Amino acid sequence: KAGLIETVGSGEPRIDFKDDAKGALLLEPQRTNVIPYSEDFSNAAWILADVTRTLNYGITPEGLTNSVLITEGSGSAQHRAYLSSSSSSSIHTLSVFVKNSNGSRQAYIDMGPVTGFFNFDTETMYSALGTTSVEKWANGWYRISITSTSAFTPVATYLGLGNSNTETFQGNGTSSIEFFAPQLEQGSYATSYIPTQGSTVTRLADACSQTVPDGVIGQTEGTMFLDVNISHIVGNEAIGGINSGGYANHVTIQRIGNAIQFVRNSATQSGATIVTSLAITAARYKLAIAYKSGDTACFLNGTQVSTTQTQTFTNATLNVIKISGDAIGALPISDTCNQAQLYNTRLSNSELQQLTTI
Repeated sequence: KAGLIETVGSGEPRIDFKDDAKGALLLEPQRTNVIPYSEDFSNAAWILADVTRTLNYGITPEGLTNSVLITEGSGSAQHRAYLSSSSSSSIHTLSVFVKNSNGSRQAYIDMGPVTGFFNFDTETMYSALGTTSVEKWANGWYRISITSTSAFTPVATYLGLGNSNTETFQGNGTSSIEFFAPQLEQGSYATSYIPTQGSTVTRLADACSQTVPDGVIGQTEGTMFLDVNISHIVGNEAIGGINSGGYANHVTIQRIGNAIQFVRNSATQSGATIVTSLAITAARYKLAIAYKSGDTACFLNGTQVSTTQTQTFTNATLNVIKISGDAIGALPISDTCNQAQLYNTRLSNSELQQLTTI
């Protein structure tokens, strides 16, 4: 599941069932979990500061009894478990699953000096120096994250209990919180969980492309449809496209900032960005481009977002379909793709409207 665990073999697609029982193709960039013992809280690398830990305490979103319960002591102190982190100067994100067990404390996370406090009652998170994110999961679990707002080198990972947006307070000896799957990674948002048991682990970037037989991709006319979830309006991402193995001939749908662009490019008509949509937010989008020389249209969530293009348009040997990444392999997306379809004819505008309606 997205945000959770790697279980697939080499070359197998990762499917996300978190928000859709049918599943969606999960595509993410290369990331490294620099916490060496995210799966082993018994290791001496985890140092306890006025807390006790109970291993394999509760059932986690993974479906196993493998959470760690952290219970605060009774001192006037910081109440946390921590270990050293090894990374380089960059923007980082720390994420972890949390569940309140006893009492009314906040979940406290810190990657030094960027600190966050999650309030279980209000389901909100506070940070003075970073940006935060909260995902609500089943059975009382939340995945919380904090992102540094500028490049720095994390010195450690801290997980513990907070009170009124501070990590130093008088403990009561009984309040406790469950933790599961901590991850510290370079990047401006959290990706799905990468387990570690003694060393840092790198997950390579997901790639999805295929050279298809003749006749599958329309050469003089066709339609490409993509149903995707966009959760991060960060940077630029190519959602998908068809091409001839390079940039000279391609049809691409991409997100540039908070706008969707539909691009036709051929040796006879270079760089034809035929529409930029209105501003978008994190949401689900059904996108389609129907291309034909003198008759091309683009649709987004049931609405035509371009005037019908009438320019001459000629492509040659369109034979590769790519989900995530443009024609030269740049700008990969980091999200889920619910569905992708190709037609070797230019669908009518009424068909495109029906196809892309949410």
